[in-house]
Amino acid sequence: MSAEARAKHPLWHAVGLGTTPYARLAFRIESHGTEGFRFDPGTLIVVTHRAETDAPILIAVLYAAARPWTDRSQRLHFAARDDLFERGFFAGFPAGLPRWARRLLYPVAIGPFLPMTRVHPVGSGKKMKLAQALARMDPSAPLPPTVAERIEARTAGEALRGEHAGRLWQDVDPESFPVEEAWARRAAEARAQVETLVGLLRAREPLLIFPEGRPSPDGTVGPLQRGVGLLTRQGRPERLSPWAIGYDPLVRGRTRAVVSVRPAFAPEPRNVEERVLAELRLTMPVTCGSVVAHALRAGAEPAAALEHAVEEARAEGRNVEQALQSAEGRRRRLAECLDVLAQGKVGD
Repeated sequence: MSAEARAKHPLWHAVGLGTTPYARLAFRIESHGTEGFRFDPGTLIVVTHRAETDAPILIAVLYAAARPWTDRSQRLHFAARDDLFERGFFAGFPAGLPRWARRLLYPVAIGPFLPMTRVHPVGSGKKMKLAQALARMDPSAPLPPTVAERIEARTAGEALRGEHAGRLWQDVDPESFPVEEAWARRAAEARAQVETLVGLLRAREPLLIFPEGRPSPDGTVGPLQRGVGLLTRQGRPERLSPWAIGYDPLVRGRTRAVVSVRPAFAPEPRNVEERVLAELRLTMPVTCGSVVAHALRAGAEPAAALEHAVEEARAEGRNVEQALQSAEGRRRRLAECLDVLAQGKVGD
């Protein structure tokens, strides 16, 4: 092990140790299929993306399952949204921050430290945040007219300020931000990011990605970004490990987060996207809240829908929330879900 690698281990552990208490205080975490999981060389972990809180929950579960403090070989790499590496992310990304808070947070930049924890940026060559686009221009260059209409500034450099952070974290594409220089740099960066991930896989380093690319807007799994097929065909991982997180806010107290894992499988490059999508859908755990919410939207009877969902999940080999594995547990959880809905205290 190199001196550089040894130096990185304390920070890597610090993230795992620091994230775990937050995740377990914020959520009631339950996991299925994670016992004895290891970051085996040549593994590409693919995870559904439901919310921005997916990452801390995964870190908490992975850190506990793999027990990396007992085995130095257990070090996982993560692919993360590349705007996380930009100065101002914590000022621009969260919704609802007051302007004074955005100005205060704008100088914060964790990008230089993320590679030390084996976190690597990944982004699209056809879309980026406005902050990223402006940062890839000459600071003295005048703002494009489409941007000048929204931000009170004359140049790219003047626009990159904390008071504008909320607008700076909106998506732009070549049509809404027609600056060739910025998109040329963006395309080169996106290619380099993919090459880095491919290199990790070819070196048989374990890597975790969110193949959907962004949290699902409606709770469904998919569609997948083309990157999962590209990484698999070029990086040639030996196995793909499907993971999923199901959130259930229809509980008293903390939201329940159910982490589910299915057996790893050897990828077939010709149909890898279809196989990954199918596996991720089977990996999504059945939670009482998701079944009840779907039944009520469809005008179905919740109790019958819950019985059917559990029976169907067992036939398909899907994981089921632990409380739903007995008739009495299903009765209690159904009563809890309906009571929480009736009182309007979702996720309290």
